[in-house]
Amino acid sequence: MRMYAQGLIMSAVLLAVGAVVQADIITPTSVTASSYYNPQTAPTNLINGSGLYSPGEILTKLHGANPAADDMWHGGGGQGTGGGAPVVADQYVIFDLGSNAALSKAHIWQFNQTNLTQRGVHSFNILVSSQATGAITTDLGVFNLTQADGLTGTAVQSLNLSGATNVRRVEFKINSAWSGSTNDYVGLSEVRFEGVAVPEPASLSLLGLGAAGLLLRRRKA
Repeated sequence: MRMYAQGLIMSAVLLAVGAVVQADIITPTSVTASSYYNPQTAPTNLINGSGLYSPGEILTKLHGANPAADDMWHGGGGQGTGGGAPVVADQYVIFDLGSNAALSKAHIWQFNQTNLTQRGVHSFNILVSSQATGAITTDLGVFNLTQADGLTGTAVQSLNLSGATNVRRVEFKINSAWSGSTNDYVGLSEVRFEGVAVPEPASLSLLGLGAAGLLLRRRKA
């Protein structure tokens, strides 16, 4: 009887997990940055779809080239106040997903300012946190992006993530721009994530109980 109960619990857990494993494209609810040049190049451009075009699903869309970069994000001397080019290695963007998720991919459209694509991010670290506030300390490693051409629409670059099992916030900590300069107006065009929602503990318990009940009903039938 005990072994039967243990098997029932395990089956219920598997059913519960299977019920929620459906990867979705996740648009962050908010984003902040270490700096941005002016209101037209604010970090909100990274999540609002500005500059994306072509029909179809989000990951098939291209981000257009723009001489003013006013549908992208790039750093500046402060928070929208212009200023000189910042230290590239001091720049970051932080995304709040709005709720926790197990992430499998980051989808990124490179900075595509006409004739200035060298400002695009070359190397960066991705860090994650399960909390809505506080330090972001779990480092998923170093990632690299290819440079856009600045002439046509740039396609999404998809990066596989490992170890991002319970994430509320994601930080891109920038190491270098394609220019190789210490100071530059480094930037990106658009960002999405892909993953599975992480249920609240209470919801997961109810899901497990419901699955267990379903198994019992099937067993009796």
